[in-house]
Amino acid sequence: MFAHGASDPSKVDMFMYPPESEDYAEDASQLDTWVFEKFEQLLARAATDSHLKKQLHSDGVVFFLQYLNNIKLVDGGIAKVVSSLNKFYNNDGATAFIVTADHGMSNRGNHGDGHPDNTETPLIAWGAGLAKPVTTTSSNDPLSLSWNLADVQRSDVNQADIAPLMSTLIGIPYPMNSVGVLPLSYLSASDHYKALAVFGNAKQILAQYLVKAEAKRRTEPFFKPFAPLVNHARLVAEIEKRIDEERIEEAERLSLVLIRKCLDGLRYYQTTIFILKAYAGSREDASRFSISSASASVYVLAGAAMLSMSALLFYKQSPAMYYLYVAFPVFFWAESMKQRGFVVALINSTLSKNKQVLGGLGWIVLYIGALEVLLAIILVSVVVTMDTSSRLRAKSGLPFINQVISWATLVASLAIPILDGVERGQHYLRRLVVIYLAFAPVMIFLSISYETLFYFCYANTVLLWLLLERQLYGYAKNEPVPEEYAHLFFINIAFFGTGNIASISSFSLESVYRFTTVFNPFLMGALLLLKILVPFFLLSAAFGVLGTALELPPFALFLLVLSTTDVMTLNFFFLVRDSGSWLEIGTTISHFVIASAFIVFQIILFVVGYLLVGRVLVPAVGSGAKKRS
Repeated sequence: MFAHGASDPSKVDMFMYPPESEDYAEDASQLDTWVFEKFEQLLARAATDSHLKKQLHSDGVVFFLQYLNNIKLVDGGIAKVVSSLNKFYNNDGATAFIVTADHGMSNRGNHGDGHPDNTETPLIAWGAGLAKPVTTTSSNDPLSLSWNLADVQRSDVNQADIAPLMSTLIGIPYPMNSVGVLPLSYLSASDHYKALAVFGNAKQILAQYLVKAEAKRRTEPFFKPFAPLVNHARLVAEIEKRIDEERIEEAERLSLVLIRKCLDGLRYYQTTIFILKAYAGSREDASRFSISSASASVYVLAGAAMLSMSALLFYKQSPAMYYLYVAFPVFFWAESMKQRGFVVALINSTLSKNKQVLGGLGWIVLYIGALEVLLAIILVSVVVTMDTSSRLRAKSGLPFINQVISWATLVASLAIPILDGVERGQHYLRRLVVIYLAFAPVMIFLSISYETLFYFCYANTVLLWLLLERQLYGYAKNEPVPEEYAHLFFINIAFFGTGNIASISSFSLESVYRFTTVFNPFLMGALLLLKILVPFFLLSAAFGVLGTALELPPFALFLLVLSTTDVMTLNFFFLVRDSGSWLEIGTTISHFVIASAFIVFQIILFVVGYLLVGRVLVPAVGSGAKKRS
């Protein structure tokens, strides 16, 4: 990460253990030992390598050592690192040490949410240029008391503040995109130097603000500047004047004021957009969508709207994808105008008044008896999962035979729905039961808690919804029923039923240990993604059957659901945050991205639904005839 992301990679040397060394079935302390060994080898090699010795004795050298866990082992390793560095540099007193963590950890072993256990991390700094601890006579801070540090004053900072602190200590410019505020209480320097340092911090963030403001000014037709920084030059001049007059405290205070205003200005330009990606698409019902001939006025209005929005996007230098964002709402509004009568009927209609419950679940019991193979696979999955879990808890490794059975069962589970779907004329209930049982072993292998129970309850709820919708349609054939609400409800349940899809921190890697314990981000990520998608496969199949049962055109329900999500996307856009914990920021961004990508996702869902149930037979409600979907 640090080598590939550096502005000059030639200045960064990196040592990393191979991925196969990170085996979660074994003790991870060897990885931390590996870090210390490599560091000692580096210093030892400098004794015989003149070029390396020259590099290590140059100014501004930063050693970044990353560890995994095992606090006691790491604590002893840090003591050895400090001793080795002081010896290597002949105790010249010119080395600063900063020990911190990028995140905390919950009792489950996850991190990223807003709990203090995850957001509060240690920051211990000592050495050249750093101030001594400030003692205090009384402290009621429970965190300090628990570590027997009640006599030492805490000096909390934001994680982003460490970057300007390190830059100041080694005397290099602040990182270009840093938004950290220099923690002056950590510095051991003259007041004049501190004032210059924090002023430099303020000018660096001001430069970011000015670049962002200029970019917005060039592309926004209704540009409105950030009022508190309209006269930023005057504030900069006042700070310079106070530094020259040695009015240090006032200069530091004004510098911090300038920093706060610049940060507010950056947020202002990052969250203020004139056009909201044209998500205000129509909410018209598309359940009877048809490409009918429209009046000339509708075509003219739609064409004029598209040209106007395209001209605005061109002026704003927007990406090509934005034109598609505009095209969908314009298309939907045009269809609304062409089918005004039906939209009015939808608004005035009510849900079916008859709430009868039917007993169609008896079909499921009859069909399960003919699916012994799937039930046997499920039984094998349960046995293998229990055996593998017990062995992993004992740190005895993943048995090879268990791994083979897990992978073979996974392949069979994915192949059975495809092979079974070749036959035409299957009853839709039989087909849905096959799909449900085929994916059950996948959920069993990838579950570590309640996920298997969720899969069972979710599948039965979706089936009941399907049967109820068919029965309601038999009583209210002439009244449009907004099925998209139930569809969106089940989509949201599927998104968050197996874990919070908006944050990877809610997914434990233990879910994939039945298949592999060696760290492989792509393979593990693919297995976690499969776990997320399994409920959607069920929903796609049920929705495909529903479209046929309600006698709707294939494209109708897609437009129906898609138009409804526009409101969701606008809501998530205004909820996006750029401050807080990883989970809080990531969740808001992920929700917006998920809603924005719903167009493609809906297309995939409907295609999957057609592939799974495109050839089944759905009986007409109230008749013995059968219809081919």
